[in-house]
Amino acid sequence: MKLKRNLLAFGLIAVFTVFTACGPGEPKTPAPTKNIWELVVENADLGKFEAEMLNQGLDADLQGAGPMTLFAPSDQALTDLLEVLGIPDFSPVRDDIANAVLKYHILASKVASSEIVSGGSFTSSYNSEKIDVIDGPLLKSGATSQASVTTADIEATNGTIHIIDKVLVPYSIGVEIVALLGTVGQSIFLGKDFSLFADAVTKADGYATANTLPTLTSKLADKSGTKYTVFAQVNAIFASLPGGPYTIDSFTDAQWYGILSNHIVPVLWTDFVGTSSNTTLSGGTLTVLLTDAPQDPTKGINSGVVLDSDGDQTANGQLAAESAATGSNGVIHVVAGILAPAP
Repeated sequence: MKLKRNLLAFGLIAVFTVFTACGPGEPKTPAPTKNIWELVVENADLGKFEAEMLNQGLDADLQGAGPMTLFAPSDQALTDLLEVLGIPDFSPVRDDIANAVLKYHILASKVASSEIVSGGSFTSSYNSEKIDVIDGPLLKSGATSQASVTTADIEATNGTIHIIDKVLVPYSIGVEIVALLGTVGQSIFLGKDFSLFADAVTKADGYATANTLPTLTSKLADKSGTKYTVFAQVNAIFASLPGGPYTIDSFTDAQWYGILSNHIVPVLWTDFVGTSSNTTLSGGTLTVLLTDAPQDPTKGINSGVVLDSDGDQTANGQLAAESAATGSNGVIHVVAGILAPAP
């Protein structure tokens, strides 16, 4: 009987210990069984984010050992960003920019919602850039709006997820994007198809800055009311032009500045008639030679307009697509050819 009483007392102590360890009325939280990526996939509010992570091949980043934290933008957050950019989906956006923005939402440490307090900051997986916390608390980045956490502390085997209502943008990228929003520069600098042209503009601007000249970016992003016409090559055209394929190293920064300055006209030019002309930023003259030249849709040339850029009355480029993109400050025509100015 004494032995039975001792066993009963021991059992009661064990049961009491279990319940008091959990706290009165607090059920024990089960340990997570899925990693961050698996939780993203099964969350109905993160379908757009999931799709973009897959497009960029970043799903494996959320399946690692961790610990990590994901600030996951909701479907509405991504929809809001598309509206700001004025595009139907993210397929036209440069891969390097999309990749950077997505990685910026990942931290290489586990952060609970209780740690998201005003004055704090976190280091993201993209280039060790910071995400700051301001009053609210709100997450501040290089985007135009700050983000709130709408669903916190979704626990995973390798970290935690906080769903947010805005897309975060690295400061280094956000400053440029905000300046370009709505202009012809947005299509050029964010556009996947114009990436080589955009990189050439950046290289040319290095020369301009070093020599106290106006940068081409300042014209493409001009919001003063001046209208511009930009004759730009898409990557496929740079690759297929005679003398090509052209790359960023095909010309020096000074040469790019001279060439691309001759691709930008500081007036709106959309009505191409024979012998009409306009003066470019470089002081050169673009003249319409033909308006009914043979077209070649297999090469993306869907316009008969042919231009002379150096004054010798011979063709330097044919428009591939008229009004391929527009902005508040002008229009972009895709051109097949290099519109170099007269020597």
